[in-house]
Amino acid sequence: MTTLTSTTQTAVDEFRQGHGDVETWDAVDFEVHQNLVDLVLASGPAGGPLRTARRRVNALVVIAYTVALYAAAEVLTAWRGARWTPLETHLDTVIEGPLSRSETALRRSGDLMFRLRTEQVGRRVTDLADRLASSLRRR
Repeated sequence: MTTLTSTTQTAVDEFRQGHGDVETWDAVDFEVHQNLVDLVLASGPAGGPLRTARRRVNALVVIAYTVALYAAAEVLTAWRGARWTPLETHLDTVIEGPLSRSETALRRSGDLMFRLRTEQVGRRVTDLADRLASSLRRR
């Protein structure tokens, strides 16, 4: 009953304390825990305005850098007619490292709407880069 009257994050903490170690949970406990965590993530960004702004700015910078690298790789590949492996290797490193970490931070904080909006903008820009690259004449 306390889960209905407390904040969602407090409900998750109380559930974890009341049910002990994860290894002892049954299927129902896992489902209830997952439902509580989904409520926490859906309730909006975690932390104060400064932490939210810092997370969002970090994500925007990393996404903008990644999209710029992707666009450059696509256009250079179309222009030169061959893949440019140093740029693509760096792009893979950025995707697996900073981009993955910033997306995880947004996901864990519950900033779903911001994450979806940045994903849509990123897809639009990469689609534009793909169209530009396909219009360039291959050598």
